[in-house]
Amino acid sequence: NKLDKATSFTVNGKSTIKADAIDVTGNSYQKHTARAKLMVNASSTVTANTMNVGKYGYTYFKDSQLTVNGKLSVSGAADGPTNPNPVGVEMHGSSATLNEVNVKDKGYIDLDQTNITVKQLTMDSSSAEIKGGSFKAGVITVNGTDYEADKGDAQITATNSKIELNNATFIKYGHADITNSQFTVNGTLKLTSDEAIPDKGINFFDSTATLNSVEMKNREMEFTNTATTAKMIKADGYNSTIRFMGGSLRSDDINLTNQVHFCAFRDAKLDVKSLTADNSSIYVGRSDDKFDDEVSAAEVNVQQMALNNGSKLNLAAGTVNADQITMDKSTINIEGVGTLIANKMTLNNTTLSLRGIQNNVDTRALIQLLDVTQNGVTVEVKDMLAMNGGKLQVNDGSNLITNQMKLANDSKVNVVGPGSSYTINGKENVMSGNAQIAATNGGSVTMAEGAGIKAEAGTDNKVKTIITADSSSTVDVTKGSLYIANAKKGDTGYDVSTAIIKNGTENKGNEFKHIYGDSRFVIAQKDADGNYTFKSNIAEISKGSLFSHILEEAYENEGKPKDFVVKAFGPDTPDDAQGINAFEHAAAIAEMAGVTHGTYGFAQDFSGVIADHKGEGSGIWANYLRQDKKVDGFQVAGRKAKYDVKYNGFLIGSDLIADENSRTGIAFAYADGSHTEKDGVTGKNDTKYYGGDVYHHFTAGGIQYKADIGFIKSDNDLEQTQPGTTIKGSVDGNAFFAGIRAEKEIALGASSLTPYAGLRYYRIHTGDFTDSLGMKHETENANLWNLPVGVEFRHEVKNGNWSLTPVAEIGYNFAMGDKDTKETVSLGNAADTFSFDIGESAFLARLGVEAENSTWTLGGGYRYQKGSDTQSNQWYIQAGYRF
Repeated sequence: NKLDKATSFTVNGKSTIKADAIDVTGNSYQKHTARAKLMVNASSTVTANTMNVGKYGYTYFKDSQLTVNGKLSVSGAADGPTNPNPVGVEMHGSSATLNEVNVKDKGYIDLDQTNITVKQLTMDSSSAEIKGGSFKAGVITVNGTDYEADKGDAQITATNSKIELNNATFIKYGHADITNSQFTVNGTLKLTSDEAIPDKGINFFDSTATLNSVEMKNREMEFTNTATTAKMIKADGYNSTIRFMGGSLRSDDINLTNQVHFCAFRDAKLDVKSLTADNSSIYVGRSDDKFDDEVSAAEVNVQQMALNNGSKLNLAAGTVNADQITMDKSTINIEGVGTLIANKMTLNNTTLSLRGIQNNVDTRALIQLLDVTQNGVTVEVKDMLAMNGGKLQVNDGSNLITNQMKLANDSKVNVVGPGSSYTINGKENVMSGNAQIAATNGGSVTMAEGAGIKAEAGTDNKVKTIITADSSSTVDVTKGSLYIANAKKGDTGYDVSTAIIKNGTENKGNEFKHIYGDSRFVIAQKDADGNYTFKSNIAEISKGSLFSHILEEAYENEGKPKDFVVKAFGPDTPDDAQGINAFEHAAAIAEMAGVTHGTYGFAQDFSGVIADHKGEGSGIWANYLRQDKKVDGFQVAGRKAKYDVKYNGFLIGSDLIADENSRTGIAFAYADGSHTEKDGVTGKNDTKYYGGDVYHHFTAGGIQYKADIGFIKSDNDLEQTQPGTTIKGSVDGNAFFAGIRAEKEIALGASSLTPYAGLRYYRIHTGDFTDSLGMKHETENANLWNLPVGVEFRHEVKNGNWSLTPVAEIGYNFAMGDKDTKETVSLGNAADTFSFDIGESAFLARLGVEAENSTWTLGGGYRYQKGSDTQSNQWYIQAGYRF
């Protein structure tokens, strides 16, 4: 039960010890050089309810198993044994199942190739060393009460190990070193202190860290060449520092508050969904002062970055790639060869500094400036740069590129020094309040081809100055456009020259390529005095469109059409071509969704089933059709239409009159389907088809003739989604068709070969309708002729009362006549006409099988049809019954 003084209890062989309590206390016998010892070897088993290892006690387990159901206490002291090492529990190649472990007063645990499972581990100024094996714990608490080693310092050291914890807390000087190990915390990992603790924390080396939630206060964590996953990291307090030196990080949320330092360098790669800094500093491509401001590249990819209340992002080498950056009273310093890529930036009362560093000699601790050519940095904001006050500095040969910017209040972009530049792309740039762009000391500002800036005019009709330049700097706006926010159609007297001031006195605002009012629909015309009158620009915008007349009509009159046009050519539309594309799709709403082609196509399918109908007559028959057709390339209003046609259809018919050489019958059809646009515009046509047909098949002179006449009707419900608008319409269509086919069966034993040829006529009519914008659509009738030719192969196999017949067919359908027709679209007093394709010649093939007895006919198969711009896949099932 108790080992005291220098008592030694050794267990060898495959032995078993079961005890209520094991107490290995020891005392100061022989001046601390000897201890009470429990030695367990050779696959033995020790089980106890409680176990205590005192400050002079020593336990050793080799290739054995330890189970403590209650509490295991391990303690040591500053005056405890020092030779051999002050080990409380030492395990080699063993396993332990523990409930509650308490290590205090410089107690020590040494685990070598040992597998440990513990529910709760508490360490107070003590140490645990894990070498190989695995360590699995529910809750651990590591409480280091003093930093100096001779007074105790709680520490966990793991090498080549696997550690899995539910929750872990490291208090004050409690720390851990994890090397070449797998470290997992399923719950919360906490590092806390009520005062700033430098250096000590958790250090990972060449490991894998899988963390759920990390909470830090006044502590440090370092990840060296470690693959880290952390769902959430929350760090708070002065001297809290997180460093990623090589390796990687994937995290959903990082939150830094109260002067936290967050560093990534030595080729570290970080992927973060949300990174928020409040009065904290982020270093990318360099360290903080612990590593003497070492510069080495890193890559940080972040979806949302927020810098608030004096926070700083220092980018020295490598890349920050952000979807969105929001700053409030904060600073971004981009220096050296750092690259910032942002889709959207919102800057509120902030400073963004692009500072190129001259060619450097890097001695890890020093960047020495040399008198050579400067290497500036480049920042491109891919989506939008938004500033609400503050400054953006472009210095030392750096380059700023924006694709959309909004500068408000007193925001200012300063482009300073030779080689420093600001390139403005995009049409929807806005400058309001007292916002300005200033080029000085050799800087340059350029508007790219097609770029535009919207500015304001004052009460004196003078446009506010938005760009200034001194004598050594350049401004080039000759490829760009100026929009005056408060200038409407019919306004006069505006002075735009004040928009740009050179050398303090030279007004250069007239150098813009185009000057518009509040939108591209209002253009300025200069009078003899240099002032501008604003007139409608819709004629210029629409002149390249087939629908120029109704486009002008739509814009010039209030109502739904104008609302649609304004949205179609609005801020989200980069150029006039896309606005025209939207309007032309709306004007051709029916044929972009294949109304007329769909009616014609179903008439072809219906008449084709009638022609393929077999049987002895005096019966009833039915077919199921599933159609999946792709149209890609039909010309509609000068554009290539692209849409899918799908339907499920049923046909039912009966041979009403029949004899040995002829039969006459009637058939009805119904189908329900949809057409879906696939050309970048969201459009849909919900369709229904109804039809009837009378057919007469007869044989004369060894040739079978198949004649029929029929009619179908289509219902089409149209819906097209455009910028800010949904356009709807309903239109009916119908088709009259008639035809005859001649076929000659050539017997080949149990097989037969049947060549055929036919002639069919289709008259297609699409009804007039008015869509939800008020545009009226009128379509001309079309008359088409088809000449189908082909050959069918059949092979009959008899089995009792049934015969089984595989069928193969190949052919070509020549289309002639009105393969295209015209539609007129009108709005008010304006009208435009366009042409569109209906049909085309096509190759066809069919594979099927039929089964027949004296009463029933069953079958099914697949039909394929391919033209220049269409491709059809059709599956069918058929059944017939003879009375």
